Amino acid sequence: MEYINIFQAARKSKGYTQEKLAELTGVSVGTIKAYESDKTIPKDPEIVRRLVNILDAQHLYAELANKNPLNQEVIPKISTNQPLLKVAMRTVKDLKEIEPEVDQFFFITSKGEIDAGEQKDYDNFVKKLENILSCCLDLKFAKK
Repeated sequence: MEYINIFQAARKSKGYTQEKLAELTGVSVGTIKAYESDKTIPKDPEIVRRLVNILDAQHLYAELANKNPLNQEVIPKISTNQPLLKVAMRTVKDLKEIEPEVDQFFFITSKGEIDAGEQKDYDNFVKKLENILSCCLDLKFAKK
């Protein structure tokens, strides 16, 4: 079975040549070839947006988040193709859970620094925000 790169598959499914995709995205043909040969991945968020929109390939967001080491540290794991209702219910639950803590979070951060005694509460709130971010990304890729 022949291996086909995710960028190459998306490009071919739209019927574009490497030259045409390079022209549409504003990068060089060499850059497109590098993406398709797994030599590099797009790191510029604007290039990623262009590729996703031009190729109509939302799954590239998830693929890039999972491949880029910096994204792995910053962006939560994205689950693709989850049922919309399931993701929406999780999102609402998480939002309701943090609502009572918003004022405390604002108070903790309003001084511009976090006191040692507040660090645990701050870290817990940020973790909950990360869960909500994950929900938002899952919503973007949920089955509709």
